[in-house]
Amino acid sequence: MSDAQKILEDLFQGAASSIKVTEINPPGSMVYGTLVKHMDDPKTFGFVSEAYRTDKKDLDGADIFYYNIVWEGLRATKNDQGSYYHSPLMQKYTSVEPEHELISWHGNLLN
Repeated sequence: MSDAQKILEDLFQGAASSIKVTEINPPGSMVYGTLVKHMDDPKTFGFVSEAYRTDKKDLDGADIFYYNIVWEGLRATKNDQGSYYHSPLMQKYTSVEPEHELISWHGNLLN
């Protein structure tokens, strides 16, 4: 477990300095598969693949969770009649995002 936490801490170092992962998939975090979208890009959806508790706290002293998100998108595809339709959920990329930048789309299912 400590090797995985060390790898995760190394990943976080590029995004923010001095973040320490204290727990993976902690109680109270969103579960694997929860559908989310990013507040800055309303056309891009993703799903939670892993949750992390860090040593960071919000103004009220509550934990701030970070999530590893597999981002998906809508791709315009031409059908036989020549019109376009959107084929859902083409994988694009992954990123680690803080919970305050995400909008959950199916009920905040928690670990």
